[in-house]
Formats: sequence, structure tokens, C-alpha cells
Amino acid sequence: MQLAVLGDDRDALRIAERVARSGHQVVALLDCDSACAADRFPDAVDLDWESLLDDSLVDAVIVGREGSERRADQIRKLAQAAIPMLVLQPACEAIVGFEIEMIQRDTNCLIASHYPGWSHPTLEHLRQVVSSPDCPIGQLQQIVFERRLRERDAATVIRQLSQDVALIQPIVGEIKQVSALGGAGRESDLSNLSVNMSAAGGAIFRWSVSPGTARADANVSIVGDRGQLGIVLNAEEAEWRIDGGPDPSQWDSSRAAVEQLREAIEGVRAPSPSWPEVCRHMEIAETAERSVRKGKTFELYNEPHTEEATFKGVMAASGCLLLMIALAVIVVWGVIEGIRLPEKRSAMRAEMASREVAAATGDVVEDDSAKSKPAWPLWLRLWPVYPFAIFLLLQSLKLIVRPENEQADDVSAKTGGESSDQPIDASG
Repeated sequence: MQLAVLGDDRDALRIAERVARSGHQVVALLDCDSACAADRFPDAVDLDWESLLDDSLVDAVIVGREGSERRADQIRKLAQAAIPMLVLQPACEAIVGFEIEMIQRDTNCLIASHYPGWSHPTLEHLRQVVSSPDCPIGQLQQIVFERRLRERDAATVIRQLSQDVALIQPIVGEIKQVSALGGAGRESDLSNLSVNMSAAGGAIFRWSVSPGTARADANVSIVGDRGQLGIVLNAEEAEWRIDGGPDPSQWDSSRAAVEQLREAIEGVRAPSPSWPEVCRHMEIAETAERSVRKGKTFELYNEPHTEEATFKGVMAASGCLLLMIALAVIVVWGVIEGIRLPEKRSAMRAEMASREVAAATGDVVEDDSAKSKPAWPLWLRLWPVYPFAIFLLLQSLKLIVRPENEQADDVSAKTGGESSDQPIDASG
């Protein structure tokens, strides 16, 4: 198995080392400027990242999370080329993620996502305990998550919130409502961000950030109607323990990521979390930031993002914009005509007076009404029809787009429904 590493993210390089120790090759380092990366993989070549679009070069790409705008464009193009990826999250904004989701649906691209601690045995045990009918703390009421960070700039806080939401959402359930408060200073100050999230089942997820040491850690309290459970999530994931839970001393986040990639390529198990779930995590974090700016609570509808829904949204917005422009033009034209009205009345009165004088003196007045022509030709006077005709014509573009099930059938027929890649050995 030949893999490439895109970016010099620390976690991406750690996962690549795990892959290399498994007997497979890291053949390329792309957008990777750190000297330590070249030392770790002396046989890897430094290539232009667009060379990855040739699907014969590598079998999969490990994508780091640094460089959001450039990285988002790279993920988009790799998805269009159907190159398998293991993406460290969060990697892009939610709106870009939903665009990539539609591309993934068309190309059937394999995208596995990695969050630090996502499949940790202790968290898996918590999810099972809370969802069990005989849960010792009773029915889940709220989860209080206090994250301590040394650097609390807006980008770092939002990125950490997205990761923590990914860890807790499988426990609390689908988030339906987000309300947040930020710092006491500027709207962009999120150094004291506090977020309240309401789940569909009625539970509350409270997340807050506070000053911390160089090693990020967090306190998590899971409260039920008959008691509560607590866990400390520090930098050493092997120390994440809870009474009655499994021993995580042998668990390794990098090995778990490699195992997820192997199972996804072999078709043993679908990637978890899926890309749509990752997009929801990013959307929740960005909604919290927007809630701070707007000072209000936002509802999350979790609607599926499809090309048809996007097309309808664009057409609806375009129709509203077209109506507003047409109304504005009509109002401006009416004002102009209103200003010119006194001048027209004066001209008409002068013409009527000249006719009366001519009739009194017996002079013959030539009737120019038959020779008169309109100020504007007919095709110009029909201008309001044209933009609406174009708008209605654009509606026919929907007939050109094939239904998504037909596109999926074509992709499945081309790929044969199976992957020819060799499995990755995650052991070692």
C-alpha cells in the first residue's frame, strides 16, 4: 500500500509513522515544509499536491488539518478525483464540507475522518452505559464539558469546540438548538466562550472554555436524574478512565485511525464518523460563533444537502432578487416620470393654446398625430418580460441533472461495487 501525506500536521505525521511501521510505504510528502517530516520519511519524495489527482500514484492520502482555505480546495479536488482520504478534522468550514458531501455522493469517494479520541474505549463505554436501560445515573439530563486551553484565540476555540462536539454528540444525541455567550469585549473575543446545546431527546450539553496549561485537558460531568459520572480528558489518552470501564493503556489514537482506514478500504465497515456527521459537527461550532455575534439562539434543522435542494434554494433566492430589482426599477421610473409630468403638462397646454388661436384666426393646423411615433420601440418597452422569461428558462436546467440514484448506479457499475486496494495492516 502506497500513501501520501498532505500537510505537516503533527497528528497526520504520527499516523503516517504508524502506517510505515506496518510495512507499507509513505511515498510522498506534499505541502510539508518541516524538516522533521523529511527525516521521518527519507524515502518519500516532495511533489506538487496536484500530482495526487493521478489515481495511479497512491492508494490513499492522509490529509492534515492545517491551512483551512487551501486545504478545503485540495479536499474538494481529491474528492472529485475519487482519491481515498483519511482527513484529520476539522479540515474546512461547514458550507465547504456540505459541498464536498455532494461531490462525494456523486463520485463515491471514500473519506474517513479522524478526531483525537473519537473511538477511545472509555468514551465507547460511556456511550453504551448512557444508552443502556439500566443506566446507573438514570435518564440523561445534561453533560457539562469544561475545556481548558492555553491559547484561546477564536480559531483555536472553534476548532476545539468542533472536536469536543464530535466526542460528546453520540452520547447526548442530535443537537437541535445552539445558544452561546462570548467574552466581555469584542464580538470576535471567544476566550470565555460558553455554549448551551439542546438535544432532540431533551438533554442539555454545556460546553465552556477557560485558561489552561500547555497541555489541553477537560473535565466532563454526565448528569442523570439519579446521579452523575465524571471523567478527566487530559493530553494522555491512555489515562482516560472511568470506574467499571475498560483499560485504555494499550489504546493508541494513530493505530485506531489506521484501522479505520483499513476497514473502510476493505469494505468491512463504513467510516465513522461519516462525512455528513463531520459537517454537522463543524456546523454546530460555527453556529455557536454566529450566536455570539448575533446575540440570539439558533435552531438546527439538520436537513440533507443535495444538488436538487441547492438548486431550489438558488432559484428561490434568484427569484426574490429579480422581483426586488424589477420593483426598484419601476419605482425609480415612476419617480422620473413624476418629475417630468409638469413639463409634459406645460407642453400640452401650449399645444392646446396654439390650436385655439389657429381655430380663431381660421388657420389650418396640420395633425401630426398620425406621424408621431413612440419614444421607445416596442421591444424596449417590453423590458420587464425579459428577466422573468430568462428566470423561467433557467428552471428547465433541473431537467438536465439526472436523479442521484441514477448517478449512484452509474458509479457502482463503473467500480464494480468493490475496491481493488490491498488492506492495511494496522498492527505494530
